[in-house]
Amino acid sequence: THPKHPDRVRMTAARAIALVGGKREEATQKLIELTNDPYILVHMYATSGLGIVGAERAIPTLEKLTEGHRDSRVKRAAMDSIRMINGGMDLPPYKNDKKK
Repeated sequence: THPKHPDRVRMTAARAIALVGGKREEATQKLIELTNDPYILVHMYATSGLGIVGAERAIPTLEKLTEGHRDSRVKRAAMDSIRMINGGMDLPPYKNDKKK
């Protein structure tokens, strides 16, 4: 995942971390870090990966992505990950009210 590696290598690494990292804290932390990667597909894989690992502590990071990311694909991946973590539910109602 080091920035000196090509974009596609980092993208593949993000996906692999999500699939084999399980619920390990190191995997969650690395995926959270990768949500700031300059390559958009790394963002997407890291964001989706947080939903796969079910990392509740990543919800604040995912919420920020749903509100402030420049790419709608990342926003959608973040919302899908929140749903996965919450067992199919969207953000709590008080979070949705902020947007209105």
